Amino acid sequence: MNILMDQVFYNGKIYTMVKEKDFVEAVAVYDGKIMWTGSNSEAQGIDAKERIDLQGKCVIPAFKDTHMHLTYTRDRFKQVDLSECYSLEEINNVLKEKDKQLNPGEWIVGYRIHIEKLSDGRFPNRYDLDKVSTERPIYVTSYCGHAAMANSKALEITKIDKEFVPPEGAFVDRDDNGEPTGILREHITAYMMQYIGPMFKTYEDRMEGLKGILNKYASYGYTTVQSNEMQPDGEETVRQLVTLKNQDKLPVRAIIDYTDFTGNYLGIISGFGDDMLKAGAHKFFIDGSLNSHTAALKEPYSCEPKTKGQLIYETDQDFINAVKTAYNYGNTIAVHTIGDYAMDLMIRAIENCYVPGDTRRFRIIHAMVVNEEQLEKLKKLPVILDTQPNFLLNWVNSCKQNIGEERARLFLPYKTYLEKGLVVTGGSDSPVEVFDPFVGIQCAVTRQDMSGSPEEIFEPQERISTYEAVCLYNKYAAYSCNEENYKGTVECGKYADFAVLDSDIFETEPSEIKNISVLKTILGGKVVYEK
Repeated sequence: MNILMDQVFYNGKIYTMVKEKDFVEAVAVYDGKIMWTGSNSEAQGIDAKERIDLQGKCVIPAFKDTHMHLTYTRDRFKQVDLSECYSLEEINNVLKEKDKQLNPGEWIVGYRIHIEKLSDGRFPNRYDLDKVSTERPIYVTSYCGHAAMANSKALEITKIDKEFVPPEGAFVDRDDNGEPTGILREHITAYMMQYIGPMFKTYEDRMEGLKGILNKYASYGYTTVQSNEMQPDGEETVRQLVTLKNQDKLPVRAIIDYTDFTGNYLGIISGFGDDMLKAGAHKFFIDGSLNSHTAALKEPYSCEPKTKGQLIYETDQDFINAVKTAYNYGNTIAVHTIGDYAMDLMIRAIENCYVPGDTRRFRIIHAMVVNEEQLEKLKKLPVILDTQPNFLLNWVNSCKQNIGEERARLFLPYKTYLEKGLVVTGGSDSPVEVFDPFVGIQCAVTRQDMSGSPEEIFEPQERISTYEAVCLYNKYAAYSCNEENYKGTVECGKYADFAVLDSDIFETEPSEIKNISVLKTILGGKVVYEK
């Protein structure tokens, strides 16, 4: 090879992911891309500016998180984690401790309440939270982020009273007299944040927080994140990403999905940008979440027979029209779709607007509850199922009580999805769940939580192999934005994006995958993280 390579990586067990167990020992990189793959002995004859000894370690194509929220993940570091609270009393005790740490007038903001864990069997209402404070505003959210709770002071400040008309897509629970109970649902967060203000008080602090999250992602072997950014905070985050890109300081590639795409008036559509930062998909919501019982089901919840969940749009046709408008403009479409009724509506929307021959794919985000008829329809459509295997952490022990045994049979049915020939990806939905990819991979392989619960494996027929689970996060993840020709596998012409692991993931016991750590993350041939 006559070209002077930028880097040669050698002495590794570099899994290509092109097919199972396929690996090479060395790769040569030029201008950020793989130019050659082969053996150690062959690599000795290649001239390079830099030679990196992989010391026999396992190397895989780097991970991509196909659905997460950068801004919200950053902001969680300033909020109170309530995920380990098992009663309303415990929630209040944690919030009281936070109350002692804050200055007068500052809000208490908490997140990740698991209603399934609470012995009281319900979310806290305004009166429960008033026991913490009637003087300080309090705002906390559920595990999924689709339900929120506020105390009376917070409701007073935000003017949520009997006459309050919630923003489109938001809902307010009320008592028999029409008074808000303090429980708020769906698209209420943006409204509340106008009053709460930013978690990081200065632009510089927010920038440092963002850099911290991006570096943390790199430390887990990610080189691409696909972030859903919402107004008003998301706009600044995108500006900060542009600044970091221009300074050549991005440790990961970022793809931005958008719910309110102000760039459309400039003609900016999906794909605008470059290999480090670009516009992703126009993101829509059909329904809510299973955790807050707002995901739209065809039949009532088993644990709450009076509800089938909620649609975000007033009518099915309103949703179909909105998707068609964005699609016709030139955008890729991504839709939050959890319940089986929502999946029906999503399929109808695709059938209504898809133009045969168009290379754009419709991203169905979450795809948690499906039925056999829907699976047969999905096989015939250009769809990507952007799922979150780590959601099984929360649902392996509570799914059946929420939606019943029959629907649970096809809850995140990974084996079925793959056997049907569907393209399935892995993401985290961070900060809803942890973004550690090894946790997600283990969940998909074992269908148990990290403690090995439940002992009777949750729908064991839907377990997949370690190879298939890793594919969700690299090989298949590349399909999410039509990037399979330059990401996801170790092949000539693709980006030199790798993760060097401390042990061979394909030779690790499934229950131990969570303990694997990343030694190096390589982005375009350059080391952006080293342990």
